Amino acid sequence: MPMVVPFDQCVARPPDGILRFPLKEHLEAVAVDCGSANGTAEEQLAFLAGLLHDAAKCHVQWQKYILGQLQKGPAHAPLGAALFAFFADKLITLRSESRSEKEWLRDTALEWTRAIYNHHGKLNDLDVLPPWEMCSCTGELEKLLQGCDTKGLFLFISSYFPELHTNEKQFCDWLESFSETWERRVKFGRYSVLQKKVRHQSDREEFSTLALRLPKVASQLVCADRFHAGNFKRSYLDAGEAGKAISSLESACRERAANALKNGANPALVDSRQRVQKKALERYRENADSTFFTLLLPTGYGKTLTSLRVALEACLSGRCQRVIYVAPYLSILSQSALEIKQATSLDVFQHHHLSLAELADDEDVDVLDTWQAPLLATTFNQFFRALFPYRAQECLRTEALARAFIIIDEPQIVDTGVWNVFLRALAASSNYWKWQVVFATATLPPVRVGLGQNAVALAPSQVEWGNRFALDYASQPLTAGEVADNVCRLFKRDNSIAVVLNTIADAAQVYRLLKESNNIQHLHCLTGMMLSGHKTEIICRIQEELKAGMPTVAVCTQILEAGVDLSFRTVLRALPVFPSIAQVAGRVNRHGEGKRATVTVFPFVRENGVDVRRYVYRNATARHQTDRLLQERPHIREEDMGRVLNIYFQRCWQENKNEACLAKFEQAAHGRWSELGGLQPFDSGRQREEIFVPWENIQLSPSMQQLLEEFAPNGPEQLLSCYLNRDFLKSLDFLQRKRFMALFRQYTVSVPRKTAMQVAERINSWLWRLSNVEEYSKETGMAYLLESEPDPACTII
Repeated sequence: MPMVVPFDQCVARPPDGILRFPLKEHLEAVAVDCGSANGTAEEQLAFLAGLLHDAAKCHVQWQKYILGQLQKGPAHAPLGAALFAFFADKLITLRSESRSEKEWLRDTALEWTRAIYNHHGKLNDLDVLPPWEMCSCTGELEKLLQGCDTKGLFLFISSYFPELHTNEKQFCDWLESFSETWERRVKFGRYSVLQKKVRHQSDREEFSTLALRLPKVASQLVCADRFHAGNFKRSYLDAGEAGKAISSLESACRERAANALKNGANPALVDSRQRVQKKALERYRENADSTFFTLLLPTGYGKTLTSLRVALEACLSGRCQRVIYVAPYLSILSQSALEIKQATSLDVFQHHHLSLAELADDEDVDVLDTWQAPLLATTFNQFFRALFPYRAQECLRTEALARAFIIIDEPQIVDTGVWNVFLRALAASSNYWKWQVVFATATLPPVRVGLGQNAVALAPSQVEWGNRFALDYASQPLTAGEVADNVCRLFKRDNSIAVVLNTIADAAQVYRLLKESNNIQHLHCLTGMMLSGHKTEIICRIQEELKAGMPTVAVCTQILEAGVDLSFRTVLRALPVFPSIAQVAGRVNRHGEGKRATVTVFPFVRENGVDVRRYVYRNATARHQTDRLLQERPHIREEDMGRVLNIYFQRCWQENKNEACLAKFEQAAHGRWSELGGLQPFDSGRQREEIFVPWENIQLSPSMQQLLEEFAPNGPEQLLSCYLNRDFLKSLDFLQRKRFMALFRQYTVSVPRKTAMQVAERINSWLWRLSNVEEYSKETGMAYLLESEPDPACTII
């Protein structure tokens, strides 16, 4: 019989000086956060899961590992899952009052067992084998049990549930025979439970709710576990803070209106913006109990700030307790986050770099991954990870969705193939999480099928597109050289031009060709392969030059399409899909400050004849219907844009309703979570890596500059050293870690893996460091490195 550590003396994590962290205390805290020993039957199961999720850490080798006496401890999740299944089986048998309740609770126990087994890894599918038999045999678990103080552990459980008094032999006997019971419940019990739940349903909505049970219980467990272990604090936007933010926002809107008029904006447009925001607020107040809203406005009508005003109203009233702003791309996110901060005077915590959440050890939690911030800005990719988590770690953020007001900016960018799945997940989870959602865009695809209901329109129906621009389609394909020639020709007539290409490589090439022409003094390149502060600096420079009437040319990727308040006289746009055309049109004559401006759309081909459009816009239906519309209507005025957009979406819907994808919920409800887990909003193409760039010339916001002086006064090299120092990170409290990570992300750039391998050195499992800081260009960041890339799919938006 091996030595054991008395259960009451076991610790959950290494001591911190004189502070000890008893395992018993951790298990009790997680149990209380998950459920209640005296609550409903489901709450009792949740409480039991909390008591047992880390129970196997009482093993003698785990205790030695925690105290630094061993390099590694035995896997604790398999035994924890088996112990829960055992005690849950007994509890359900003893406390259930009816057969139907017993069936439902046993089925629910399958999900809790999966959650415990996976709570430090991938969320696996439900298998006919119990999860602990997927990695070990029964004999190995029994052997592992011998290293635990089972008497102390079982007494601990029975102190909450006296009728569960048992011993090691009873558990081992159960373990030998339970495999067949588990298989029967998976094969037949699950099917029976689902059929009873959906018997009276006219559609698959109930399947949707059942499909999302696994991430729901996993979120309960993971949040309770990580929050207690990391001493994380929950934070909200209370009514007082919301009220102050509203005052600041209203003042900022008045100042913006005055400046716009001063700079020659159309008074009718400025007045319309103000009336739209007022009307949107009135309609929200009239429908404050609703869940889903739309804010459909032409580009340039202030959708972001109007959505924000409504969100703050929801927090002021107490209906919501947090604002989450979701943008499709990092480039839009960083600009909108800055705009929101300036308008509200609230700190905006950004969570976007996917790899920062994927640390080698799931015990080591990125503090921002908790999403515990009053006002959070994140990307579609990260938001999808909250709805459709692939790993248990990603469930950590899900709790923050509870009573959140969620602003989905430019939702039409979500691939049509997953659009209905996205909407159905939002609708199916809304009763549990009590969130409110607004879709803010000029171009919204149909929502009725996905949501199963209509959304409340916040914008007045009479808001019309103005007369600020005209769109011309030139069907003749152009190469980079021909685009540069056209810009030089147009530059003699129009003093502000934006060129928007579909890939970073193409933008870098056109920029280089224009620079070599020596015809344009104020020439800028703007892409996603730049540091956040670098992009902000360039955008500010362009704004100043445009305001001063200086001849200016900007060569960009889709970064220009949303979240950037720039207004040009002419835009040349490589052929995308129609919603992107409508978005980029909002960057000409944006404030109606001049006569009608021009947007020219043209097919772009590389010198070798390759059209990269299909690698960026991968939905064939969207490309086909865009081409069809432009061939029918090669000249479109802004006044007609709303009607043409409706035609586009109707035709896309007729060609492919994308309803078959909803079958994923039925599959997931039966246990195949892989049908939904890890679902992405759009195909992001090649794998990307994060490179730390110790660039001294980065322009930081005043608040970030203050943080740099606090954490790393000697500059970015010191900042990186601090990040790699685990003792330093552990010395920071919750708020300090959030701010440190926000600062650290100011110095990272996302690049294709191939590029990272060429110019950077790997530091750890997710982070690289730029080998030579001179490789980072003050003009193009790292975009120029892709110019010679032969693979057209190697692009970052």
